[in-house]
Amino acid sequence: MFQEYLSVIAQGIPTSLLLTVVSLAIAFFLALVLTVLLTMGNKAVKSAVNLYLTLFTGTPLLVQFFLIYAGPGQFQWIVNSPLWSVLSNAWFCAALTLALN
Repeated sequence: MFQEYLSVIAQGIPTSLLLTVVSLAIAFFLALVLTVLLTMGNKAVKSAVNLYLTLFTGTPLLVQFFLIYAGPGQFQWIVNSPLWSVLSNAWFCAALTLALN
């Protein structure tokens, strides 16, 4: 019985690893950009980056998953846009959420 569950769980390992690699790559480049922005002398840019950091580090990851996956569907102009084909994809939303956090 345990082996049956283990085989079912093992089917998700490739997806989990790919999701991890993609989100780490996005997060790496995002961290580089935000670090460069923080080193700039512009107070407005620094404040915007600090707001982003506070927002995404101060909210639970599950809430972020819900907001990024279910949130855009509440706006009809997003649903009607070509961007909706990307934002309605659960895998993309998961990678984006993990990268932003």
